[in-house]
This record gives sequence, C-alpha cells and structure tokens, in this order.
Amino acid sequence: MQSQLFAYDAEASAEARDEALAQVQANPGIWDGLADKALIRVAKGRQEFIVTDVWKELVAVVGLFIAYTAENRRMGAVMVRGRRDGIIWATGRYEKTDAVQQHRNPKMIWRSTLTGRG
Repeated sequence: MQSQLFAYDAEASAEARDEALAQVQANPGIWDGLADKALIRVAKGRQEFIVTDVWKELVAVVGLFIAYTAENRRMGAVMVRGRRDGIIWATGRYEKTDAVQQHRNPKMIWRSTLTGRG
C-alpha cells in the first residue's frame, strides 16, 4: 500500500483498516484483557456510551501509565470484539468526544446488551 499523508481511496482505506485491526488482534496481551473488562464494566453500567467512556474507565481502574498504549487503534479492536461477541451494537448515531487530543471529533454511540446485569 502506498503511503501518503492525505490519500483518499475507499477500497484502500478499508484494506488499511482491516490490516490494522488484524495486526492489533494478532498481538493480544494483558492490555487487551484490561480493556475488554473496562468495556464490560461500562456496558453493564450504561445503556449507551462512546469509546471515550471505555478509555475513561480503563484509566480510572489501571491508571494512565498502564492504560496508555503506543498503538491506540487497539481500542478499536476491543470495540470490534465487543460487537462481535454481542456485548454492544452500533446505534448509527454519534456524539462528540471530550478527549482534548481528539478535538471534539464525533464518536459512534454504542448500545449495551448488558445494562442492568450486575
């Protein structure tokens, strides 16, 4: 795949996404388990949420140093697993994040299938 700062190609974009998710999912570790548990805690406590809420839960439980990963796309793999495992589903609606480094970018609102399950 050709590297360019701003390349626009739907097929290449989908291919790059799939390659990145495969790379992240091929290297599971302790971080993934912690992030999966953060997703489950948020999904049990909130009917709807965005990925930023999962990041906040992860940081609150394990601290910023452990929550930090050089490969932030890993959280995308966590959300994909959550969807695949039936824990969450995409609503098709978006909410702007309050994460300063993400400049109020819109994030998918996810709906939990676990709300109210202890």
